[in-house]
Amino acid sequence: MWSSPALLLSILVIALGVIGLCLVVFHRDGVRIESRLTSGASLSELGFRPGEGLRAHAVGELLFTDEIDIVGHEAGGEPSRVKTTLTTDDRLLVEVNGHATWFGSASRPKIRPVGRIMTKDTTTALDLLAGRSETAIYYIPDGYPTPAGVTPKTLESDAVGVEEVYVLELTASGRPPLRFEAVRSAAMALCHWSRASRARAQAGATLTRLAFEDTLRSRLSRAS
Repeated sequence: MWSSPALLLSILVIALGVIGLCLVVFHRDGVRIESRLTSGASLSELGFRPGEGLRAHAVGELLFTDEIDIVGHEAGGEPSRVKTTLTTDDRLLVEVNGHATWFGSASRPKIRPVGRIMTKDTTTALDLLAGRSETAIYYIPDGYPTPAGVTPKTLESDAVGVEEVYVLELTASGRPPLRFEAVRSAAMALCHWSRASRARAQAGATLTRLAFEDTLRSRLSRAS
């Protein structure tokens, strides 16, 4: 009879252990997602305003702007990275190799998708014998045919999971175009943020034109 309570206690201990592990993993992933953006000191150092928070964050590799080659690894180093962060104040922070640039809601750059990153397994029999694998990476601009046998490159997304990779082009006044990788959810958020500013600008210009036309008609009517 005594074994039944002991069994229940064991099940309870195991269940609590599993829940605790899940909480640890969730906390670890949350720290990984927000990285150094979680502490007030780091936010201030990056240029965040008091009370300004994180809305979306993504990291991707920096690409060449010639639509052909992918930026290679430096000797013994890591590939160049582009970090993009949308904030709750409707601003965009772009970090390229540690150099930060802010774009406000009134001076948003143009961001558009320009292609995809594809991969292809090119491992040969000799590679297998040597215990290694080879993968070719392709940048396919929009409108170009996709080579046979390739598959979309994917990256781990903090918000969604594994996502396909797109290539975005960021163009700002007085700056060379910046092309970089972004997972699908980040690409959609960045493009939507960019388009929203142009839509508002166009709406504002339309309202200004209509107001001017109304004023002009009113003056002509009084003159007649």
